[in-house]
Amino acid sequence: QMGVCVRRRADVSVRDGTNSREKIIVIIERIIRVFFFSSRRRHTRYISVTGVQTCALPISWADSDTWTETFTIVDVDEETNPVTVSVSGATDVAGNSEDSDIAKFAIDTIKPTMEITMDDYDLNVGDTASVTFTFSEDPTGFTADDVTVQNGTIGKIIPTNSLVQTVVFTPTADIEDSENIITVGTGWTDEVGNTGVGDNSPNYKIDTLTPTLSPVVILSNNATSTDRAMVGDVISLTFTSSETIQNLVVTIDGDVIIPTQTPNSNNYTAVYTVTESSSNGVVAFAIAFDDMAGNTGTQMTSSTNGTTVTIDTIAPVLTEVTSVTNPTNDTTPDYIFNSGEAGVITYTGSCGDGNLSSANSGDNTTTFSILADGTYSDCTIKVTDAIG
Repeated sequence: QMGVCVRRRADVSVRDGTNSREKIIVIIERIIRVFFFSSRRRHTRYISVTGVQTCALPISWADSDTWTETFTIVDVDEETNPVTVSVSGATDVAGNSEDSDIAKFAIDTIKPTMEITMDDYDLNVGDTASVTFTFSEDPTGFTADDVTVQNGTIGKIIPTNSLVQTVVFTPTADIEDSENIITVGTGWTDEVGNTGVGDNSPNYKIDTLTPTLSPVVILSNNATSTDRAMVGDVISLTFTSSETIQNLVVTIDGDVIIPTQTPNSNNYTAVYTVTESSSNGVVAFAIAFDDMAGNTGTQMTSSTNGTTVTIDTIAPVLTEVTSVTNPTNDTTPDYIFNSGEAGVITYTGSCGDGNLSSANSGDNTTTFSILADGTYSDCTIKVTDAIG
């Protein structure tokens, strides 16, 4: 015959034990197989299981001094220690009775659980997070293969103690994702073989995308050339960010400029007006910024399309080299002067125009038109450079 002690769940693991007379020989999965031996043939044979389920069941008969009984224990949902298997009501052929404990053992069907925590749930450029796995009991067979991560990688799992293990999580570069979890599966057990219960970590956010500016353009409103600026001209620095930014600091020619933002966009404009104290030469500028996650963008100190603006606040300097002979009988006299830079010549006064309309940087000779007899004291030459 077969006796069955039934409860409501499966997945039972047991630890067996022995005494001086009888012992449990085999325990396989949910089946408890009890083999016991006696030096005397028993007529009445009952075996009882107590602790998990109390039952008294007849023992199968064999043509020897060995009896076998199998119990199926199902749905033991808590640890019970000890479980006792005993024989009662046995008598030999002479009528002698005997009760004897066969074995005591514990049944553990509790599935081990675990929890995942992280020390950082907002990961930016250069960040890593320490991930902690905390188990309800000592895990067996838990490895990195049981861990699934989103948008990142993990290193070697390091035990802190028997119930706590940690690993370093490194997020993937150049991504933005606000919804991510780490998952542990069920490919591990407790020490008696109960399958582990997996877990999901709390949500973590990743922003490892460095913000950028493009295009970046610098221009002047100079009437002659947009790459030149003189006193009174306005220089505009325009740029567009790849995402919403903060901590924006703009400098042009050393002055901090507060840029304006086009509504509902990532477009910005910073303007600078050239003064007498402005630095001559190519305009220096810098744009520093962070995104909303705190990632620092690469500081921009040049345009993305090659544009530059050169400030020139100095008018060409003219010096006399050879004046008109005074007095002279030459009605078309020459006048030689040196100009500090090239430009357009403007003549004023009663002398009229000379034959040169533009000056080179260096010495220049202009010849006046035919002059009548008289005194000329109001004649002037002015050179205007390329930016006016």
